[in-house]
Amino acid sequence: MAKSGASKGAKKTSPTGNIKIASANFFGVPKDVRDASKRQYKAGTPNEDPNDPYTKADADLIRKHFKNKKGKV
Repeated sequence: MAKSGASKGAKKTSPTGNIKIASANFFGVPKDVRDASKRQYKAGTPNEDPNDPYTKADADLIRKHFKNKKGKV
């Protein structure tokens, strides 16, 4: 059985940076926008948290964030 080139020559590197800092800006999306998006996807399902529902403010936050990013790569 042949081994792939990646398994032969791949170097193991130690993780860089702090995981909390890296996850704070996941794919360029701030944590508050990601949390609002999670509430959006749970809205109307049995998994929705009755103490933290999806609101109009969440919708505006998500819309505002992605509107400002339009056209940027």
